[in-house]
Amino acid sequence: MTVISSRHPADRTRAHLRRAVAGCLIALGALGASACSSPSEERAVETALRSNQVDPATLDQLADAIAEAGRPVTGRKDATTQLCPEAGCTLALTTDQFTLMKFPTTGRAELWAGENLDAFQLLDITMSFPANTPQEQQESYETALHTALS
Repeated sequence: MTVISSRHPADRTRAHLRRAVAGCLIALGALGASACSSPSEERAVETALRSNQVDPATLDQLADAIAEAGRPVTGRKDATTQLCPEAGCTLALTTDQFTLMKFPTTGRAELWAGENLDAFQLLDITMSFPANTPQEQQESYETALHTALS
């Protein structure tokens, strides 16, 4: 049995054309909607690149606060030029007991601390210790840093 289509081939072509036009209009609408949201996305990225405003303290002030908490802080030196180009920090301070680094954002500090598993990270600050520092001493300095940033 032969089935005869009641539609003319031109009718099918017009239906395909209408579907294609409708698909293009939907795609353009979606593209237009996403184009309208671009400025807010750019602002979000721009904000993420700015310095973390949560922690305005300098590393010297933090070292002073740690010393005031009764922990020894000796041999203090600015190590920004030695450490920051490789680490990506904005400031670095070394002492005989620990090294403090300040990063442009908390996220950058988290990334660095994740790669340096012996480091303690709080906000945009990391604290690391010489290799032979006892765990109890590290925890004591970490507590003092936490208190200084609170």
